[in-house]
Amino acid sequence: MRFRGIGRFSGGDPDRRPFHNRHSTGGVLHSSGNVGGSHPAAQAIVRCMTTEISARSPADLIAVIPALLGFHPSESLVVVALDECHRLGFRMRVDLPPPKHVETVAGGLAAHLQSQGADGALLVAFSADAASADAAVHAARDRLSACGVHVAEALRCDGERYWSYECDNPDCCPPEGTPYQPDASPLLAEAVYRGVEVLPSRQAVADRVAPVGGTTRAVIEEASARVAGRMQAASGVRARDSDPGLLRVGLAEVRTVLAAIDDGLQVDVERAATLSVWSSLIVIRDVLWSRMDRENAAAELAMWLQVARLVVPPYEPAVLSLTAFAAWLGGDGALAQCALERAETADPSYSMARLVAETVRGGLSPEAWERFSESEVLRSVSGLE
Repeated sequence: MRFRGIGRFSGGDPDRRPFHNRHSTGGVLHSSGNVGGSHPAAQAIVRCMTTEISARSPADLIAVIPALLGFHPSESLVVVALDECHRLGFRMRVDLPPPKHVETVAGGLAAHLQSQGADGALLVAFSADAASADAAVHAARDRLSACGVHVAEALRCDGERYWSYECDNPDCCPPEGTPYQPDASPLLAEAVYRGVEVLPSRQAVADRVAPVGGTTRAVIEEASARVAGRMQAASGVRARDSDPGLLRVGLAEVRTVLAAIDDGLQVDVERAATLSVWSSLIVIRDVLWSRMDRENAAAELAMWLQVARLVVPPYEPAVLSLTAFAAWLGGDGALAQCALERAETADPSYSMARLVAETVRGGLSPEAWERFSESEVLRSVSGLE
C-alpha cells in the first residue's frame, strides 16, 4: 500500500472495539464565547463527508457524534481529537470497559491521540451507568492530560440528560443533568437530510457485512464449489499465484463479472462466487484492489458489500479485506472495522487484513491513498502481462 504525506488532521477514525484496537472527516471548534453561562463547550462546525453543519451547544455536540460515527453509540466512550486551531479530527469509540480494564483502555486512547499529534480532545460517554462512565472518563482525562493533551470538554449522556465533567456552574450544568432530545435534534436531522447515513447501533453496521444463512448459503456454497472446480481444472504444475495460465483464466472470469456489474447487473450468487473464489489468489485480489480510488469508492463498496454477505469459507479473508478497504476509502471507518473483524475471525494472520487494520485503526486519512495500476500487479508474475 502506498500513501503520500498529508496533514495531521485531514482524516479520522472510526470505531474501535474494546481490547482489539477500532466516518471521519474534519471540523472546527470555535471558543468564541460561552453557551448558557460559563460552559466550556462553544460553537463547533463539523464536516460529515462533504456536509458542513454547525453545533452551538453540548447537546449539539452529542447529537452530531452519531453522524460522525455512522451509528448511535451506546455504553461507549467517544474521543474526538482537536488540533491547535480547534479543528475536530481523529475520533475513536470504545465500549465502556469493566473496572479492571479502565486504565488499559484509557492508556490506549491517550496513546492513539498522542500519536495523531492532538493538542486537545473532547470526551463523551454514552451510558445510563454513571459509575462506569465516570471511571472511564476520569481515567481517560487523566491519561490525556499526562500526555499534554488538553481535554476541552467531557460529557456523559444517557439519552435524556447530559452532565459535564468540566463545568460545575449550576446555571448551565445543574447536578441533576441538562435535558436534551437526541432524536429531535435539528443538527442530526440536517445531517441525515444532507445524505449522512446514521444506523441505530453498531450491530446494525456489523449486520451489513454479516454472512447469509439458510438456503441462500447452501446455494452460494454450491456456486463457489463450481468456480473452485474450474480453478482446479485450469491449474498447472506451478504455484497458483505464479501460474500465468491459471491467472489468465481467473482474470477473464473476473473481468466478465466486473463488466456485467459495471453495466448495472446485480451481484447474484454466481457473480459473487466468481469474485470470492478467484480473489483468493493474491494477484487477482490485487488486480481488484487496484480498481479502487476515492472517486469510485462508493460504487466499489456497494459491490463488495453484496459479495461480503454471500462469501463463504475459505474465501472470506480477501473479500472482507477488500470490503474494509473500500469502506475506509469512502470514509466509513465503522463499517471498515466491522468488515475487518470478520476477516480477522476467518484468518487472524491474513496480511491484507492486517495492513488495512493498521491503516484504519491508525487514523490515516483516505486522502493519503495513491492508487496503483493493474499493470504493476501483472508485471509481478513472469509471462502474465
